[in-house]
Parts: sequence; C-alpha cells; structure tokens
Amino acid sequence: FNGEQKDDSTSSFMRDLMDPKLLTKPINTAKDKWRMLPAFLKVRGLVRQHIDSFNFLINVDIKKIMLANQRLRGPSDEQ
Repeated sequence: FNGEQKDDSTSSFMRDLMDPKLLTKPINTAKDKWRMLPAFLKVRGLVRQHIDSFNFLINVDIKKIMLANQRLRGPSDEQ
C-alpha cells in the first residue's frame, strides 16, 4: 500500500480477498485482520468506521449489557 514489497503470504492473502467464494469466509486470526485493515479503511474510511462502530455499541452492545445486568441497584435500594 505504501510501495513496500509485500511478502508472499500477504500477496496470497490479498488475492484471496478478491475471490468471491472467500469473501464471506470468516477471518480468524488477528494477523490476517491486521493485514486487511488498510484495504478496509481505504474502502470505508476511518470516520465511517468509527460512526458505524459507535452505532453498533448503542444499538446492540448496550442492549446486551443491560439484559445481562437486568437487576440494577442504586444507593437508595440498600438496607
């Protein structure tokens, strides 16, 4: 991406990203996720990714946290 020579595993990984059969395949390793990050940010943009991540937190994760902790107690509840 910045003119550096890519090793064979990176080139192979990038070719795999273009294979339609592999596009929906999960990316399991952290190393592969980091390799994909520059292309992801180039396509989506950093700001859009941050907004989508925040929206996911608000719309999905906060609800899961609230459901996991349904019984909330405040200082006035203690006896």
